[in-house]
Amino acid sequence: MNQLSHTATDAFQAAFAGTLVFPEDPQYNEVRQIWNGMIDRRPSLIARCGSADDVARSLDFVRQHDLPFSIRGGGHNIAWNAV
Repeated sequence: MNQLSHTATDAFQAAFAGTLVFPEDPQYNEVRQIWNGMIDRRPSLIARCGSADDVARSLDFVRQHDLPFSIRGGGHNIAWNAV
C-alpha cells in the first residue's frame, strides 16, 4: 500500500468537514471494527464523512494518490460485500 505523506493528508484534512482517523489515533481500533469479526482490516486512513462534499473529496483523494479504498456500509454481510 502507498504511504501517505503528511503534506497530502494535511491538505486533505484542511478541506474535509468530517473526521479523519489515522492508525496512531486512540479511537482507530474501535472505528475500524465491523460486525463480522472475521474481517480484520487496517486501513491507512479512515474518512468519516459528514457531507456529500466529504464523500466527493475522499474519492478525489484516493484517485489522486492511487490508493485502494472501501466504502463501509452496514458491515453486516458475511461475504464482506458491505465493507
